[in-house]
Amino acid sequence: MFQRHIVAQVIGALGDNPVVLLHGARQTGKTTLARYIAAGPHRARYLTLDDAAVIDLLALPTDDTSPLVIALGARIELHGPAGSRSVDAASFYNDDGIQYLRKQPDELVTGISLPSIEGGQAGYVKVSRRSSVDFPVLSVAAWVRRETPQAPVLEARVVLGAVGSAPVIVEEAARILKGRPLSRESIEGAAEAAGRRARPLDNADVNGLWRKRVVRPYVARALEQLEPS
Repeated sequence: MFQRHIVAQVIGALGDNPVVLLHGARQTGKTTLARYIAAGPHRARYLTLDDAAVIDLLALPTDDTSPLVIALGARIELHGPAGSRSVDAASFYNDDGIQYLRKQPDELVTGISLPSIEGGQAGYVKVSRRSSVDFPVLSVAAWVRRETPQAPVLEARVVLGAVGSAPVIVEEAARILKGRPLSRESIEGAAEAAGRRARPLDNADVNGLWRKRVVRPYVARALEQLEPS
């Protein structure tokens, strides 16, 4: 490799920062430079966004909509050259940072259909770093169906957002909630199940381990919105 003046600058930056980004035009030697530095005595490793596995790792959808439409049992309406179709929201999202939606490249989302289910009630909470940038680094959507607020839960869904490449449906939490009235005991059981299921990607601006720790209390908060008043 040709000697580059920027090598010393990158090594110096690595002494002050855990991550240094090399950004520039393609085919200018960024990867070669990163490999050269990583192979030296600097204990560095490099990642490249040309690697599909890295893109998959870094993908973290932070929207409010996806956990909610899954919890509500919605269907996604699509239209393309081949015609129109409707897919269940729970199967619309892929756990894949590249092909993250189950739709064709030439299809457009034209609508979201929400079922009319008597006795259904939903709650939503999220963690955001600050109110001026309010996209979630963790979100929870919860939905239950009961004949009355005091009656046993007939159906339930608990969905986590911003923890992986796709929303996470916590089926164990739903099993804990079903068949009995919503109570402190069932809420705590569902929250514990969600905490065990969550494995947040450590690629948000808030630590993944901390986000895992707060899954339980935030699931509890979402379900507490549905408790009988």
